[in-house]
Amino acid sequence: MNNYINTIIIGLLPIIGIFVGHRLSIKKYAFEKVYEQKLICLKELYKQIVNLEFMIKKYINSNDNPEKTAKEKMKSLDKFKSSFGEFKDKFREMEIMLEKDNVDKIEKFVDVCNETIFELTASIYKGQVGKDYQSEENWKSGFELIYPDLVKAKINLREEFRKTLKIKS
Repeated sequence: MNNYINTIIIGLLPIIGIFVGHRLSIKKYAFEKVYEQKLICLKELYKQIVNLEFMIKKYINSNDNPEKTAKEKMKSLDKFKSSFGEFKDKFREMEIMLEKDNVDKIEKFVDVCNETIFELTASIYKGQVGKDYQSEENWKSGFELIYPDLVKAKINLREEFRKTLKIKS
């Protein structure tokens, strides 16, 4: 009888091993997919934030004509708003994969940017009806308000990417 039980146990060990190995490989695969998705997420958000940074720098450092029409300013702002909207959408999709600290910093950037866009849009409309039109310097300062929070968000995304890959900064 003891021999019979030993035979059954010995026969079950490979089956148990296969089952445990299969379960572990499924968990490892799921972890690797999440890891891969997080890296893709960080890379995409970083790419979009670099694009926004480029647009802001270009506008801040440009020698635009102060007499630029409201229509031209709105067109320029619309281009920025479009890129910013794409960034926000991607961020909302992917924020679940980011560390809380980075989510908070990006949220701050988003809030400041939304407020600044609103103020710049209002400035353009006021100018169209001849009220209190802001100078080019004030217009640029609106973009300058956004810039520090954008840089912080960019640095944090880069650090999180490196941390995820276990690369020292």
